[in-house]
Amino acid sequence: MRPMTQVCCGCSLQFGVQTIVFAHLGWCLMWIWMVTCNIILRIPAMAVGVNRPQQTVNAMWNLAGLPFIIMALWGLWHRVDVQVRLYLHYLVVSFSMHLVLIIYYLFVQDACSLLPSTLKYNGLAFACGVVRGCSIGVLLFTMLVQYYIGYMVWSWCEDVRAGISGKGLGALYGKRQQHYGAVGTPVHHDAESVAVDFGRQGAAY
Repeated sequence: MRPMTQVCCGCSLQFGVQTIVFAHLGWCLMWIWMVTCNIILRIPAMAVGVNRPQQTVNAMWNLAGLPFIIMALWGLWHRVDVQVRLYLHYLVVSFSMHLVLIIYYLFVQDACSLLPSTLKYNGLAFACGVVRGCSIGVLLFTMLVQYYIGYMVWSWCEDVRAGISGKGLGALYGKRQQHYGAVGTPVHHDAESVAVDFGRQGAAY
């Protein structure tokens, strides 16, 4: 499978993956805060309709994901793919759990049972068909978005490992010009400073 080179019709992989990781960080912190308000502080929050065991499991899973997200941010900043690959594994497991929950709520628990009782004798069959069709559409759309996000993160890891989007010759030449003159003569005049600077340049390259 060939990695993608850009996301969202022109944005870089770095920008796309950073957006995903920061959005995931915000999602985890939001769930942890909501569960803390509902269970510990006894303050009703948005997830008040979810039962407490499910809230606790969601909070535990999101709390466990914070180290992976922090590692991913570190890997994105320093362009190290190992930490981001660990985050990718956590992301795939999270997506799998979400898909299982969606399938359970949409198909095991009949979506038609959520319809109001006023439709029981008037248009129930039509409304039930519409709800089931929308449920399938939501499932397919969720699978597509999750696959695209996972593919984006995987492409960034492959890109970094192959060194495709690393520093080019222009960036390296610009960095060299910061230490050496325009005609190639060293900025430092003493031999010791030139030797130390040359060794640093060689290690960086």
